[in-house]
Amino acid sequence: MPCPPTGYKNLNFVIGRTMFETDRVNAEHWDDPSKVVKVVQAVDAEFFDPLKCEPLDLGSTGNLVIGSRKKDSDSKTECVFEWEYRKGWDALLKAYLKEFSRIHGIAPIYLSRRIGLDQLSILTEENSYPLPVDRMSEVIDGPFEGHLWAETSIDKLLLTRNVITNVEEANMRGRRAREDMIRRFSLQIVAGVVTCNRKST
Repeated sequence: MPCPPTGYKNLNFVIGRTMFETDRVNAEHWDDPSKVVKVVQAVDAEFFDPLKCEPLDLGSTGNLVIGSRKKDSDSKTECVFEWEYRKGWDALLKAYLKEFSRIHGIAPIYLSRRIGLDQLSILTEENSYPLPVDRMSEVIDGPFEGHLWAETSIDKLLLTRNVITNVEEANMRGRRAREDMIRRFSLQIVAGVVTCNRKST
């Protein structure tokens, strides 16, 4: 963890949470690997159930950041992320502006520059649109200066058009993503991992 907590020397178990977004962990954060158990983040599939939700009218909420509102637009995409360099907004805008013009009436999507493996552990060609990495670039400031993170392929980001033109395929991948998430990351599955590791120590 970038900022590990202190004062836990006399405890049998310590639970920490981290989502690392670069290619390494700093040497000073090392611990004996035999003491570390990776537990994925669980998802409450009952709470996050699309069948229990009403569709949100994106045109009636939020502020427009780029482009213009078109009442006859068929495609609206919500972007939820911090507007900071590590999120890759510059790559997102390059791809968006390269692929779409104002006549398309399409809003941009979200992409992240990070390389963290938690996301990659669920993404497949069958349940999402994983993008290849063009290259690794160096983090130039902050606590991870000198680390590397992924630069997503701008050309492959143009697959966003495929989501709009092939809606049934996108829906199929979304359904498969939910099935995979329930099978591997539901509360019951993750609780089983924790219980199993606790019994073995």
